[in-house]
Amino acid sequence: MATSEALKVAREVDTDGRRTLAVVTKLDLMDAGTDAMDVLMGRVIPVKLGLIGKPVADAVRDEHAFLQKKYPSLANRNGTKYLSKTLNR
Repeated sequence: MATSEALKVAREVDTDGRRTLAVVTKLDLMDAGTDAMDVLMGRVIPVKLGLIGKPVADAVRDEHAFLQKKYPSLANRNGTKYLSKTLNR
């Protein structure tokens, strides 16, 4: 992930991360035992506008249930509803 092309381009045009909002997709498809806490907390990809986790789950209800189970302390700051709210500020 840290080597993705989108992140490379973002770093080139927004070197200090002030205008970058990172979205990590497919959280619910990660290998068992994989923990994205450091990524979701912004420790791996520092961006000023934040980092939002987005599971692939079809329904928002399923997405929220996944986030509540796997990342309960971050569930309210991740997912489709939060992404939509953040993009519409």
